Amino acid sequence: MTSVDIFHHDVPAQRDFGYGVTRNQVISQTLYVVGLRQHATATAEGNLAYFGDHRPVSTVLGVPELTFPGQVIEIGFIVDTKLPA
Repeated sequence: MTSVDIFHHDVPAQRDFGYGVTRNQVISQTLYVVGLRQHATATAEGNLAYFGDHRPVSTVLGVPELTFPGQVIEIGFIVDTKLPA
């Protein structure tokens, strides 16, 4: 698999989502993936590595393209701030 440049947009994904929200408060996610068939394994592995034992509801959709040139994935989250961080 070839390497793809990543747009960071100053999102501290490995710490939290900002606003005091963490990955443990994610209750649902939607992933839009360009070339889902060729990126399915990497998508699943990345999701497992990021969430570990936490399992939010997940919808994964294959799409023909996204906004930024070379962008392969876009992820939307729904969080519950009443859950423990």
